[in-house]
Amino acid sequence: MNTYGLLITAYSRVDYLQQCFQSLFEANLPDNLKILVIDDCSPEPEVWKAIQEFKVIIRDKNPFISCFYYRMLENSKIRKCLQTGIEILFKEDCDIVMNLDADAIVKENFYQIISALKKKHPDNIVSGFNNINHGNKIIHQYDDSAAKAYLNGINACFDKPLYDKYIQPQLLKEGNWDYNTSLACREDNKPFFVTTPSTVDHIGIVSSMGHGTGVQADTAYDF
Repeated sequence: MNTYGLLITAYSRVDYLQQCFQSLFEANLPDNLKILVIDDCSPEPEVWKAIQEFKVIIRDKNPFISCFYYRMLENSKIRKCLQTGIEILFKEDCDIVMNLDADAIVKENFYQIISALKKKHPDNIVSGFNNINHGNKIIHQYDDSAAKAYLNGINACFDKPLYDKYIQPQLLKEGNWDYNTSLACREDNKPFFVTTPSTVDHIGIVSSMGHGTGVQADTAYDF
């Protein structure tokens, strides 16, 4: 059985983070899961408190789940946080890593459905988030999933070879890492597979920089 690592990247916005945590409390998580919450040096003490409470509740719920906390030494932005967290989890002997933004929520069975999709498509990056984006139309619809051209940054699931070849190089350069990863994968004719219906949704309206967008711009079609 593959060991999964779940990486949650957080910065401020404790209200979203708590909703993310609550959805994970209600989820069916496997015994061998390793969870890493990486905080990008949030200035609010409420964020640290919420993460510590999360660790206690998760361990009380299932003592076989490993839950870690890592705080960046300075605010380093999402690409550096992802790189740091992903590489920590691979060093912790995770076979597959799944990232989850702190302003996302999951369905109760998200892990089971996403891991089954990953098993079906071992050479592709998969996701539980079928986002509303007219520029990222469905290439092909299957019974339980859809192939799409572009990766979303909110939730992705991948092994180390996929990370090393497609994701890690994009985290080292400027720009949107998910879009750049998509371009790299397209060169090798590797679409992204998303669960349908979605098992992950994006709830963030206020950005991590504190800017209100006024609309919820990036949500799932079918959560």
